[in-house]
Order: sequence, then C-alpha cells, then structure tokens
Amino acid sequence: DLTFLHDANALAIGPGEPRPDLTVVVLNDDGGGIFGTLEQGRPEFAEHFERVFGTPTGADLEMVCQAHGVEYTRATSREHLIDLVSNQRPDVQVVEVTVDRSGERLGRRNLVAAAVEAVAGAEEMPTRFERR
Repeated sequence: DLTFLHDANALAIGPGEPRPDLTVVVLNDDGGGIFGTLEQGRPEFAEHFERVFGTPTGADLEMVCQAHGVEYTRATSREHLIDLVSNQRPDVQVVEVTVDRSGERLGRRNLVAAAVEAVAGAEEMPTRFERR
C-alpha cells in the first residue's frame, strides 16, 4: 500500500493515450508491514516500531482510484481475488486486498519454510542454468 500510494500518479493516463489492460493488486496492511520482517520488527523493538516503521496512512485507496478514473474493487475472499485476477478485463483496474500486518513476520517465516520444504522435496532439481 505504501508503494502504491507513492506511485499512484502512474494511474494518471493522459487523454488520447492508450490504456493498458492491467490489473494492479495492492496488498494493504495500512503501513509498512514488510519492515516488520526485518531486524527492526523483532518483538524487543515493538515499542518504537509502529511510530518509526509502521507508518499507518489510513488512506482510502478507492478514492485514489476514483481521482484517476480507474476501476477499483476490494477482494472480499480468496475466491473473489482469484476471480478478479483470472478473468481478464479491459483497461486498468486496482484490486485491494486488506490484511492485518501483525502476523506478517510469522506469516513470511512460514511461507519461507514451506518454500524450502517444497524445494527439498523435489525429485529433480537443476544444478545450474544453461543458456539456450
């Protein structure tokens, strides 16, 4: 969400300019939740983390999209999100997925563990990349 807000003016497409068929998915944790996965997100720094790194904005992404004339949808479930990104739509659309950032550090750790387990369980892994 912070990156989306920082780059929101990219949604401003001038009159007469071609509009791409583009779906932007915004994972909105109302702030810098990704920073919680770094050293400063450790529990012993929790007292100061929110003020310095959490950076909640309370921004209304739907209003940002309206200001730029861009279609906006908030995904209400996993299935809804899959439907929104699977069914190609013309023009630009923004799909917001709201999440609670309090569990992001543990969630990311679990995701990495699952990826390591999946790779370790693969029968045949390439040992190097070859140019073709």
